[in-house]
Amino acid sequence: MRTRALVALVVMAGFGLAGCTATSTPLPSPTLTPLEGTASGSVGVVLPASGELRWTMAGDALESLLNEAGVTVTVDYADAAEQDDRIEELIAADVDVLIVTAADEQGLVDALATAEADGIDVIALDRLPINATGIDFFIAPDRYGFGYEAAVAATSALGLSDEQGNPTGVVVDDPFRIEVFGADIDDWDYWFFYNSSVRDSLAAYLESGDLVVGSGQIEGEDVDTTDSSSEAAQARMTSILESSYADGEKLSAVVTASAEIADGVRAALADSGRSDIIVTTVGDDPETIRSLGNGLEATVFSDIRVVARTAAETAVAELNGTETALSRTEDYFTNTGSVTTRLVWPEIVAEQSRQAKIIDTWYYTADQLG
Repeated sequence: MRTRALVALVVMAGFGLAGCTATSTPLPSPTLTPLEGTASGSVGVVLPASGELRWTMAGDALESLLNEAGVTVTVDYADAAEQDDRIEELIAADVDVLIVTAADEQGLVDALATAEADGIDVIALDRLPINATGIDFFIAPDRYGFGYEAAVAATSALGLSDEQGNPTGVVVDDPFRIEVFGADIDDWDYWFFYNSSVRDSLAAYLESGDLVVGSGQIEGEDVDTTDSSSEAAQARMTSILESSYADGEKLSAVVTASAEIADGVRAALADSGRSDIIVTTVGDDPETIRSLGNGLEATVFSDIRVVARTAAETAVAELNGTETALSRTEDYFTNTGSVTTRLVWPEIVAEQSRQAKIIDTWYYTADQLG
């Protein structure tokens, strides 16, 4: 069951979804349809014991879906110091497949080496241990999709595209002015956001002149936000407003890489008396979801339960020996080689879709959002 297919190569150093602290009503959830097919065997799951409720959501989803498919499931939560021991215990219990989210992406080397030696299939969920061997699949949100969809949310709000990012063909007499705020340039995922937003999603509109970057700050290093902090974002936005929009030029939209960066941008806009600027971002904490329609146009999020479903589907295929038929997105490199990867594309949520995408799916309750 260790066939590896090389579809595309992306160099990376770990994978995590930052700023996601979601909670939910226990399963069943409308977002989770049952897995196709059944399997016999056992799956051990080890998730971080970090206090982030998203891991409880993932654990509940895995347990529910795999049990429904006839699989015996054990779900454990452990911090970085304990995860190796928990994995070793599951190996000793003769599990057939391991699903693991590394609390420390530099860790799990010894435990996963033992799993490999024992012929146990390993699925890395959401985070990829970069020094370990024996990982058969990596399942995660598509980080490239976050920047792409944050930009789509802006062009859609401006009327240049529909909600799927398809151009509307609208004729623009005066170009819309836009600004882009990435994360800290030293963050490993900085270029994911920049390339997907600027060089992909926004590219055609920048080339046609329907969009212009008023500040001129559009090259790769220009959109850096030091430490990805709200303070740095506020300072940069204030500087841009004072230097590039001081003579009455209208800023139409700002695309940001995180909710914290968006907070800084929104603070600068408020200080300057600008209340009608479209701001889009990435993140799904309650405050961000609550801000939709109140200074925030849209955010991009990935439902961890849907990512977990993909991991459960992969585990069933591993148990049945049919994993080679699974759709792949691309292969990621770690320090020890390539890992077959299945990525889940994120989605936009705005004020008008918050009820359907967040509350009706029990991602948050109405009470939690206030």
